[in-house]
Amino acid sequence: MIVVDTNIIVYFLIRGKRTEAAHEVWKKDPQWVVPALWRSEFMNVLVMYVEHGGLSKSSCMKLFHDAVDLFMHQEAAAPLRDVLSTALSAHITAYDSYYISLARFLDLPLITQDSELLKKFPSVAFTMKNYVERF
Repeated sequence: MIVVDTNIIVYFLIRGKRTEAAHEVWKKDPQWVVPALWRSEFMNVLVMYVEHGGLSKSSCMKLFHDAVDLFMHQEAAAPLRDVLSTALSAHITAYDSYYISLARFLDLPLITQDSELLKKFPSVAFTMKNYVERF
């Protein structure tokens, strides 16, 4: 079981240069845990794809429903005091702190490509490549 950030879900579901790596992570461990906030972040990504011509509106809706079907039972929460405390002490966004705090709370690795999180939380945050190679 691992925590993944929204970008990993995007790479997994929307074909691109990192899709293969996300699929390797899934093969290694398909039990992905996410905070409920992933839905809003994923919708934002889908809207940007539609606005920039990368997806049709109908494809956008289908992708969103497919993603919710895949991850709705994988949502978990970390204590909000930990989320806020981590955000303030590490000088990161509350959004990013949700993922770090959830990984810490569940004692699981966070899979992310976010360079700031990888740098500030090297014992918790791992790239897709590092996760596949190390675990």
